[in-house]
Amino acid sequence: MGIDHLFVDESHKFKNLTFTTRHTRVAGLGNLEGSQKALNMLFAVRELQSRFNSDLCVTFLSGTPISNSLTEMYLLFKYLRPREMERQQTINFDGWAAVFAKKSTDFEFSVTNQIIAKERFRHFIKVPELAMFYNEITDYKTAKHIGLDRPVLVEELVNIAPTPDQQEFIQKLMQFAKTGNGELIGRGKLSEEEDKGRMLIATNYAKKMAADMRLINEHIYEDHPNHK
Repeated sequence: MGIDHLFVDESHKFKNLTFTTRHTRVAGLGNLEGSQKALNMLFAVRELQSRFNSDLCVTFLSGTPISNSLTEMYLLFKYLRPREMERQQTINFDGWAAVFAKKSTDFEFSVTNQIIAKERFRHFIKVPELAMFYNEITDYKTAKHIGLDRPVLVEELVNIAPTPDQQEFIQKLMQFAKTGNGELIGRGKLSEEEDKGRMLIATNYAKKMAADMRLINEHIYEDHPNHK
């Protein structure tokens, strides 16, 4: 078809790429299975790279190339620098993490307000080498570089105390997160598939509760001055 290069706008939509690791108990690594959309993009990129026997062959454009975890940096290299990673023997995530990331255990609050020990990759190591590797494939522009005229942010934090209904619902939500009993939040019994996404359900209800209890159930809860 005569295609020799790809330009991918909003490339962060393809960050959910599959990868393998032995660190299955480490939090914050994202979805190991990835998405079919990201895998299709990898196939397209690899086709061009094999055709021209070269890395790159694609330009990713994004305002948020890395936002949630250090695995996103690894996956960016996996897309763009497979031959160089193979030369460095960092083609798989575990090899890359052994060189550039440091794992540690720290105490965190869980969604049910309990203190638990969590193991995460919290720090980059060999930062100069990693930065040089990253800078080889990136060119970035900030608002300062392009002289973008922006209004000055005037920020005011307002602390709104929870209503009695919200305080009661918070306790129910914590119990729901622990037990999966949907009746606590008015959902009824969860299916097996729903229970896998229990924390997503809890997060969704928490957002609604924080805004207005009537979003939970307009027939049970009434308006309150402290609602947003």
